[in-house]
Amino acid sequence: MAAFYKKAMARFGDVLTCQGNAPVGTPTTTSEGLDCTDSGKNTHINVNGRGNGIDLGGELQLKAGSKRHQHIVGFEQPRDGKTRFALVAIDLPAGVDTSRDTSD
Repeated sequence: MAAFYKKAMARFGDVLTCQGNAPVGTPTTTSEGLDCTDSGKNTHINVNGRGNGIDLGGELQLKAGSKRHQHIVGFEQPRDGKTRFALVAIDLPAGVDTSRDTSD
């Protein structure tokens, strides 16, 4: 299933395969500067989705785009023979500083 989404996401540029915050294979950073550690810490965006029962933190994720324009497919470990996944597109407005650490 991941191969299908990786091929589809290639239209957004380089596609990273991430396990948690670590890259799996190459590339490790997109040509636009996105990497596996860009999980929303600095922009208050989190793909863990705990409100809907899907926790993708630490699981397999495919990422493409830039720090301001991210496309993410996250997969949760199969349960009861079913694979759960989430598709997320993040478009941050101009002026959002994605380089500074604003965590409390």
